[in-house]
Amino acid sequence: MLNHADNYPGGEAPSNASDIAARCRDAGRSRFAWAAFTGTAGIVLAAAVAIGFRRRTG
Repeated sequence: MLNHADNYPGGEAPSNASDIAARCRDAGRSRFAWAAFTGTAGIVLAAAVAIGFRRRTG
């Protein structure tokens, strides 16, 4: 089981392993939120440009 492996370098888990895991989860959530926001903004911008282009060319 890859996600539940107990293979820390040196054999012992760091004393703050749960803090490290929490920071990793928070960073992942933050990056996902920014990616979703950026993707949505890109779609809105592309739609606005396409609408503007269609109106300009008649």
